[in-house]
Amino acid sequence: MPARARIEDIVTSREPAIVRAATAFAAGCVASGALYSLLRIVQSFLFKEANPALVFYSEHAGYFWRVWIVAYAGGMCALIAWLADTKRTAAVLGRVITPIAILVFVQAMFVP
Repeated sequence: MPARARIEDIVTSREPAIVRAATAFAAGCVASGALYSLLRIVQSFLFKEANPALVFYSEHAGYFWRVWIVAYAGGMCALIAWLADTKRTAAVLGRVITPIAILVFVQAMFVP
């Protein structure tokens, strides 16, 4: 049963569960924000959407699906962050938060 022992070593940490949960939640939120901006930019260049002011009804609500896609991906990132080392995850979040905030700002200004 060495594989089971290794999994328990990964999941069991010295950090309290609330700290791990908060770090995982923050990682999921940061990943979702970055992925939404990237997905919106890519979709704006590849697929032209109809003007919402001219369309009364649409079967495909782009915003709705983009949000669900990045929420799912953010949840996967949060699970990975939960399993990873908390201090290392916090250090990575500290380094990537500014570039991701700039990415979200640029997307909001140029590709609304």
